[in-house]
Amino acid sequence: MLNAIVWLVVGASAVGVYLDAASNRIGKIEGDKSFTNMSAGSWGICVLFLWLIGLPLYIAKRSSLLARAAEHPRESDMRPAKAGALAAGPAAMAALILATGGLPECGSEPVTGLLRQIFAQTVPGVSVRMESHGEVEAESSSARRVCRMKATTPLGEEWIRYSIEPHEGGQIFVRVIGQ
Repeated sequence: MLNAIVWLVVGASAVGVYLDAASNRIGKIEGDKSFTNMSAGSWGICVLFLWLIGLPLYIAKRSSLLARAAEHPRESDMRPAKAGALAAGPAAMAALILATGGLPECGSEPVTGLLRQIFAQTVPGVSVRMESHGEVEAESSSARRVCRMKATTPLGEEWIRYSIEPHEGGQIFVRVIGQ
C-alpha cells in the first residue's frame, strides 16, 4: 500500500510542477546554458524520474524561474495531454500495486519464511540456501506475484519459480510452481 502511495505522490508532484511551470509560462530560453533552463515538460519529467532531486530543485529555483519567465515568457501547448502523460506511468504502477493486494516483495522475510517451511517439509534434513530472488511477473487480473530464486543444496543449484497470492484474513499463500 505504501508503495502505491509513493507512486501517487511522485506522479502528483510531477504533474503539479509541470502545470505550475506551464501556467507561469516558465520555459527554456534560447542561449541560456544554465542547468535549470528547462521547458515546463522537462521540469515535470525531471521531477518524475529524479523526484528527490527535481522537486526540491524546482521549489528552490521557482522564484528565479518566475522572474526569468516574466522577461521571457514561454507558452506550453497541449497541457492536458502532457499532464496526463506524466500521470499515466505512476498511476499505472499504483494500480498494479493495489491490484496485487499489496503483496510482499519476492524474497521478503514473510515469503522466505514460508519457503523455508515448504523446503523443510519437502526435503527434510537438507539445508537449502535461498538467494537471488526476483520478480518474474505480477498478474493484476489474478492478484498474484510470480517470482524466481536460486536454491542451493549440497546436491547443487537450481532456479525455482514460486507464486505469492493473497489468502483469507490478510494472509499470504506461497506456492512453488516449478523451474
